[in-house]
Amino acid sequence: MEHRSTIWTVAVVVAVGGLVLYLNHEDKKDPYHLGPAAYVDGPNAASEECKKLRAEFASALERWAAEDTQADDHDTAEFERLMNSKMTDTKRQIAINSLSAKQDMAKTARENRQNNEEVSLREHMLQAGCQIPNPSH
Repeated sequence: MEHRSTIWTVAVVVAVGGLVLYLNHEDKKDPYHLGPAAYVDGPNAASEECKKLRAEFASALERWAAEDTQADDHDTAEFERLMNSKMTDTKRQIAINSLSAKQDMAKTARENRQNNEEVSLREHMLQAGCQIPNPSH
């Protein structure tokens, strides 16, 4: 009976060891590799209109990043204000929950607006022939 128990123990240890090795291998994949681009240059990519649209898109990306950073900074300041305010723990928790809900709604609204703007810009770029959907995507 001891012999079987030892065999099962070794089998479990080998299986767990294999799983750990596999998971560590998976973690070593390049986290920044996003796969093939969704769009590639279209037939009019070098046109002035396309250069203007790409600049507009780059400007929008920078603006969205700035909006997100500003919102995060504001949220952090509000949270710190609540944590340092004189109130009971129960009131503080209620205030934090309310703040969190407001932040979630504001973030969702901001993301929806940004996504709608991106879709509109992408449509303009597709219509102008600046980009086409990547056939290998």
